[in-house]
Amino acid sequence: MNDNTLLRTLLIPVKGTQLLVPSATVLEVLPFSQPRPVADSPDWILGTTGWRSGAIPVICLETLFTGTEPDLGSRTRLAVFNPVGEARALPQYAVLVQAVPRLVALEQHMIQSVEHGSELPDGVISKAVLASQVAFIPDLEHIEAQLMDAMALADEVV
Repeated sequence: MNDNTLLRTLLIPVKGTQLLVPSATVLEVLPFSQPRPVADSPDWILGTTGWRSGAIPVICLETLFTGTEPDLGSRTRLAVFNPVGEARALPQYAVLVQAVPRLVALEQHMIQSVEHGSELPDGVISKAVLASQVAFIPDLEHIEAQLMDAMALADEVV
């Protein structure tokens, strides 16, 4: 990739860190509403919420990455993601976020990969440094595959 290629990304605040994702993956940011629980689902699947004409799963990446409970505050939102890769059979899904994501236009050379030091959580491809901010780059295909498997095992199919 040419170092001058402009990458349109979103910096998404989650508990304890930020996520860096391509802007095209996020369709909409919604106000938080308590998800309807899904029986027999892992703790990182918070339930389902209504969106457009159906229900979509709501996940908490902090719980998936670290096992910690989500923080629900006045700025908490749901970012609706479009599935990528092999998970196209998955409907859209919502990710719990701590505030409204911020659009960031980057050039490839502005992202410095951080590979040394600590092991990355399950579902994270890499860490990146943007100016002085560290962000996780999530493995969306892996996360979506886990979500598809978990929803197939749950009592409720979304």
